[in-house]
Amino acid sequence: MEQKQAELPFKSEEFKQKWAEWLMYRREELGLKAYKERGEKRVLKYLVGISLNDEIIAIQIIDQSMVQQYQGLFPLKNIMNGQPTNNGSNSSGTITRIQALKEW
Repeated sequence: MEQKQAELPFKSEEFKQKWAEWLMYRREELGLKAYKERGEKRVLKYLVGISLNDEIIAIQIIDQSMVQQYQGLFPLKNIMNGQPTNNGSNSSGTITRIQALKEW
């Protein structure tokens, strides 16, 4: 019996592809079970909340979780209340993690 997928909060192809990539990553790379419909709905609702309902931030959160090999989705590092904190170039000119994620 095929499991019903939760409705995605963002309708762009980019988000659909990123969400599918996240689901595959969890299953294949981390060996985790697939979300059940209720759990997937809750995770998507949580993602909308921590991304401040911003699709670009939501995609960055998914990318961050895969790069950092997280098992879940977490707010972007160096972000507090939706505002970047100290995310300019440092004195040596090295870009920060937030800038690097934006370039993804």
